[in-house]
Amino acid sequence: MNMTAAIENLGIVGIGTVIDEVKFIHPSVKIYHNCVIRDGVSIGEGSIIGHLVLIERDTSIGCFTTIQSQCHITADASIGDYCFFGPMVLMSNERRIANHGRCTPVLEGPKIGRGVRIGAGCYIAAGVEIGDNAFVYARSFISKNIPAGEIWSNIKGNGRASKIGEVKPEEYL
Repeated sequence: MNMTAAIENLGIVGIGTVIDEVKFIHPSVKIYHNCVIRDGVSIGEGSIIGHLVLIERDTSIGCFTTIQSQCHITADASIGDYCFFGPMVLMSNERRIANHGRCTPVLEGPKIGRGVRIGAGCYIAAGVEIGDNAFVYARSFISKNIPAGEIWSNIKGNGRASKIGEVKPEEYL
């Protein structure tokens, strides 16, 4: 893709934003100040990327998804359509971390389904899958897959989120 054409056709690109050789960014996408968008990223129609967001390489973000300020979207992540990420959501993709050449890293980005809502300050571990229309309360630590339509929170106070309910079908996207 011609990067000059891709950037010129975007509706909003904030001051200080860096966009590498992306796959695709729909012209209607709004990207606010001081973001970094790395190689191989695609962002679908109507999505909003807040201030100070880092989107690592080879990540796919669907249509009409909002990623609020100061989120870290790790490499190789997949985010569906109509998702919402509160501020300061952090993702990881390291199943095994390299140790100065003594072991090979194992990387796997999270997979987020359609209509998923993630509250502020959540951590999503490597390789986790969150099903369509799931809801995660703020400040939750997600280290297990979340089935579609479930509500998870760390309300028990043990550090890791667990199921606390189900999303009403009328709220599905």
